[in-house]
Amino acid sequence: MLLAISALMMRAADPVHLWLLAGAAAVLVVAVAAVAAVVDVAAAAAGATLAWGLLIVAVSPAVLVVGYEAGGWRRTQEFVARASTAAV
Repeated sequence: MLLAISALMMRAADPVHLWLLAGAAAVLVVAVAAVAAVVDVAAAAAGATLAWGLLIVAVSPAVLVVGYEAGGWRRTQEFVARASTAAV
């Protein structure tokens, strides 16, 4: 939601935001697969539990935070600087 608001405010979508969303979605798919695997007896014997699936879901927002902190903020800073000079 935050990335959508950013795109609306800047009146342009940043491709990096799409990659960040794809990464978070991939983590959620892994979580669903881990929880679905609990139904399988072999996977349950291997240690795939509901707790692990919930832990993965809880960690999925970290993909967005780490991606933004790793360099996404620079792109946002450049975009804001370009927008502010264009507005003047």
